[in-house]
Amino acid sequence: MFTSSLLSRCVHLCSLGLLPSLLAAAEPAAPYWLPSTNHWAGNTGGKGGIDANADVISNMVVDIAVLNARDLNEQFAKYAPFVITKSYWDETRWGDGAYSAGKRVSKGEYFNKDIVFDTATSNGVTVTIAHPHVLDTDHALDDPALTQQQIKDILQQNAEDQGVSLAAFPDNLPYVALSDERRIDSIAYPTSVAFDRDGYLWIADNGPDQNFKIFSVPETGDPFVVATFGETGGVFAGPVSGAVGPLRFWGPRGVGFGDNGEIIVGCSGISGQTQGGTDVRWFQPSDTSSLGNRLATASMVHQALATFVHVADFDPTSNGTGLFSGAVRYKMDYTKPPGQSWALEGVTLDPFRFPDDPRLHMPLETTYYRIIGGQRFLVGTSMAGKYIAFFRFEEGSEIAIPCALFYTFDSGQGSLWASGKYPTWEGTEANSRRRYSWRDADGDGQVDTGEFTEYRVPGPYSQCYDVDADGNLWMGGGMAEYSAQYDAGGMWVLPCTGVDESGVPTFDFAAIEKHDLPQSLLLPQDYEISYSPLRMRYLADTDTLLLASGMTPQFAGRIYIIDGYRRSGHPTLRCLIDLGFDSNGQTDIHLDQGTDKMVLPMSFAADNDYVYVGYLDRGRNVPARGEVTIYSARDGHQVGWLQPDAGTNWFCGTIDLIVGLQVTSLADGSRLICEEDDGAAKVMVFHWNPKDTGPAVQLQSVSTDDAQATLVFGPTVSNRLYDVYATTELASGTWTKLNAEPLAGTGGDLEYIDTAAAGPRKFYRLQIATPIAPTP
Repeated sequence: MFTSSLLSRCVHLCSLGLLPSLLAAAEPAAPYWLPSTNHWAGNTGGKGGIDANADVISNMVVDIAVLNARDLNEQFAKYAPFVITKSYWDETRWGDGAYSAGKRVSKGEYFNKDIVFDTATSNGVTVTIAHPHVLDTDHALDDPALTQQQIKDILQQNAEDQGVSLAAFPDNLPYVALSDERRIDSIAYPTSVAFDRDGYLWIADNGPDQNFKIFSVPETGDPFVVATFGETGGVFAGPVSGAVGPLRFWGPRGVGFGDNGEIIVGCSGISGQTQGGTDVRWFQPSDTSSLGNRLATASMVHQALATFVHVADFDPTSNGTGLFSGAVRYKMDYTKPPGQSWALEGVTLDPFRFPDDPRLHMPLETTYYRIIGGQRFLVGTSMAGKYIAFFRFEEGSEIAIPCALFYTFDSGQGSLWASGKYPTWEGTEANSRRRYSWRDADGDGQVDTGEFTEYRVPGPYSQCYDVDADGNLWMGGGMAEYSAQYDAGGMWVLPCTGVDESGVPTFDFAAIEKHDLPQSLLLPQDYEISYSPLRMRYLADTDTLLLASGMTPQFAGRIYIIDGYRRSGHPTLRCLIDLGFDSNGQTDIHLDQGTDKMVLPMSFAADNDYVYVGYLDRGRNVPARGEVTIYSARDGHQVGWLQPDAGTNWFCGTIDLIVGLQVTSLADGSRLICEEDDGAAKVMVFHWNPKDTGPAVQLQSVSTDDAQATLVFGPTVSNRLYDVYATTELASGTWTKLNAEPLAGTGGDLEYIDTAAAGPRKFYRLQIATPIAPTP
């Protein structure tokens, strides 16, 4: 029965969770799993892993095939039309994809062995993608026995796999060959062929038109175009170049058809692996009586999207709604639940107007968004910090125009990008710190020979670089005082001095700053002048340097937070954060070789209040990937951590980018933390409010009998873990935890039965538990 007197005794206990301010002032709160919302962007399916719950879309495609019921066994016939994708690389562990109605069903590799891609047959005529010279590519590119032609063939195959320009191979461009010796040469960049049920030949055109050409193939005479599918120019067409739309294709790679007239299109983006990914679109016509009616009434009913390995950054003027990856813009709406909160809205790379765009030639997996002189810039670097590139946004479009590039960890010698235009030198020890940069002096977005500048980096082996909010390029010189004699040590800054009349950023190489790093601020193990710092962030508005160091070349053990570093002349150490590095006694560390037993801090981000740390494998607190540990930037104590929740299948891939986290603050003081999700073809976006311990949980009701009390608390947060405590006297301050295992929140009310209620208990409380991580 309901006992109002007992309820009145418990009414004091209306709060859940302990804010740090509620604990003893001398001790910070014990770290716990911080309440947050686990959003993501870039993948139609959010659940990573390879178990029955996983639904992520694989990383990329180079072609698709469509199987109908007659092509499938009884188990899979119900999924027709069944889309099988082809790719050569995937980090989701699903291999090639197998999809139905926009959702993952199985692995494509189970079906690919029976599919011949790049060919189609109808009415006794077989059509293929052909080359004047058959590509000889079954070799390793570093094989010393390769001929020059074989090297060229491998490079061409790589270019075709990525969908990038074939201008370097003018004598071997692909064309469409018919088995009766007819051919089609009118397609700028054919990537796939397919016949529909009426015998029309569809050809994917990855050239400037970015659409599908539809041919009639007569018994004799030349095939001729009867229609096209997709806007001419694709995603790059006007009025807003780069704006996405159902018929604005980006990197067409394949097409297939369902028995009920469905048109299914596969795109990869350009470049397909490093900047695009997977884009499969299902179109359903309402009238299939003719080709014209079929095309006119086709509407997109499903779409399956995935991206490759990236971390994205936020437009700080958008209150977190603008999220930019290497070549795309996502729009985020945090009022919607995860999975519905992201949308692909723009493509920022135009390969036809700007063929020298570095994103077409090299991977830029990490993105920074910067505003310099009131103008918007995209900045990108690679997995290992080999180069840093700047792109200026074009007015009235989504496109970001290439405008500067700096080789940093890499010398740039031998690069295919801008080959024949950049300075060259011998790979000697004397040249080990020699680098070049490019700046688009005339503002046309193209690379010219006279636009290069040579400079030196502080250390040839350092991967410690950052681009601050003002566009200055920071370079890690060494964990020791700067030495004028050896031109080493300290931190170097290449100042960004503004933008020119074309909107291109300017840099002063004659004014490179070489700032000391006093040993008085460091631990003795960090004195070695030749030892480069591992990672860094510089907060320009507060003149704060955050510098990570450690005893391995990849993984950080501690972070120094140094105030007044660049401008004061007297830098001081605010605090030192111990990151809990633990290599389990190993020195030769490789992912998946015992790293699940190690704590390997890989990357960090920071704002003025907090430091955010991500890991190669398991986290400091959670024995699974995806943890982001949050520390106070005030004194270095661990506040708590974020981790993937049930909405992402408790799964995240590794962080293997040197800059694998980005963060922004919103108007309400909450934070957005973007994390690389290497293994699930997306980027994680955690929404965390430091002021929030969750909604206030009230004791909703109590019912008792002689043996027990049934307590109902609510509302609780789904997947958050709680503990129930009881005491006899509030004044005593002694609380007893009642539950043996943490209780999982439901999103609504949470019931707990106190079987020892006959004892003299008077007060109960519910508080956030230090959670036991679920098994992923």
